[in-house]
Amino acid sequence: ITFTGVVGGASKELGDVILSDSTQVNVDNAFSVKSLTATSAITAFDSDTVTITTTGAANQVGGNVAITTTGLLTAGAITAQGGTAAADAVGKAGGAVTLISTANNVNVTGTIDTRGSAGDDSVTDDTTGKAGGLGGTVTVTANAGTVTVVAIDARGGAAGAFGADDAAVGGTAGTIDLDALTSVTLKGDLTASGGAGAGGGAQGDGTLVSFDDPVILNKTLGVITIDTRGNTGGGTTFGGTLRATTAFDEDLTVRGGVITFTGVVGGASKELGDVI
Repeated sequence: ITFTGVVGGASKELGDVILSDSTQVNVDNAFSVKSLTATSAITAFDSDTVTITTTGAANQVGGNVAITTTGLLTAGAITAQGGTAAADAVGKAGGAVTLISTANNVNVTGTIDTRGSAGDDSVTDDTTGKAGGLGGTVTVTANAGTVTVVAIDARGGAAGAFGADDAAVGGTAGTIDLDALTSVTLKGDLTASGGAGAGGGAQGDGTLVSFDDPVILNKTLGVITIDTRGNTGGGTTFGGTLRATTAFDEDLTVRGGVITFTGVVGGASKELGDVI
């Protein structure tokens, strides 16, 4: 199944798209739909260098993206934000993104963005603001290989307030779970922080970022930041070893909640750079 031209776009996005029973799915151009499901009898999937968009329509939640393959799964950017809230409406939730290869690798070459949208309290000054939307969950799994990701943003949406006393809470972030048989290579930032509160309301809760297996940082001469801050911090769990690609070159900053390192950090001439 091959898409060579633009799918959707120009305010003509498709509805729910289901792909199945295919040896190879190729998405070669911008792809804008309500939701995408490719989970039944898909051998390989490739949307490298293009963006799959399931951002919600006005005042609607973001659509889910679910792709499961037996072979190699390569995805470019995926944008599944909550739709812009209507006047005097709460923010809308981002869609969930689930990428699974049961027998090969998962490579994500662009940013996954499942942010909730901001609440809108632009009409009535009534001491009650509008909460931000929930961030969408992100799950990337390679049951028999490796996972590579660039950046993931699952923040909750900011609350909206007409006046300084219109209290509303920010949206809770979506969880981020990266799991691979061999290793997870991380090339950019992971954000699972709560949305900003408004009118004296609390920030939304951050949520957990979890790595179930060895992690390799791969951002030479750059800082990778993992942020799970919120009214309650989500925390970060490294379930295996944590190493750099080049010794002392990759810096790491981790913020929010309980931070757990269960395996060796550095070692094997793969020491991290500056850790904050």
